[in-house]
Amino acid sequence: MCEFISWVKYNNKPYFLTYDLIHNTPRGDIIQKRFPGAGELVGHSAIRAYFELDERGINKECTDFSSPTNFPSEIATALTTGQFRGSITPNVLAILTTDALKEYAEREKAYAEWEKASAEREKADAEREKAYAELKKAYAEREKADAELKKAYAEREKADAVNNIFSEIIALPENRIEAWS
Repeated sequence: MCEFISWVKYNNKPYFLTYDLIHNTPRGDIIQKRFPGAGELVGHSAIRAYFELDERGINKECTDFSSPTNFPSEIATALTTGQFRGSITPNVLAILTTDALKEYAEREKAYAEWEKASAEREKADAEREKAYAELKKAYAEREKADAELKKAYAEREKADAVNNIFSEIIALPENRIEAWS
């Protein structure tokens, strides 16, 4: 596996991939599909594929960030202007001052807390959705029970109506057989 930062030197020019090249170009979309995984996207194969270099040029890489002169000036500039966002490795932190490292650690901690809170919110949202689905199911069951009860009441009213008719008719002595008169 290639190290961060990797490049291909061809005709005295460094070819390397930045965040924008990978994530904001049609060619970058193709490269992401062809080389899944963040580590592969900064490697020589992805660089060669993106710039269609085939076997031309020399593979280069460096992990010594003690001096910008360890890198081609284009890469040093790209690094200090944030063009490698998303590809940072622990050894690149050597560029930062002590105060900047503290700020980085604080922001990293804040981001981790945000991710945790975000995950908890997603979990709560999922639980809310589940509870809502259960409530909808219970409501549907209640509506079904209400419909059955309404049907039962209608049948009872029908039976009561029949009973009332019978009661009205039997109340008249002339409507009863002799044994009941």
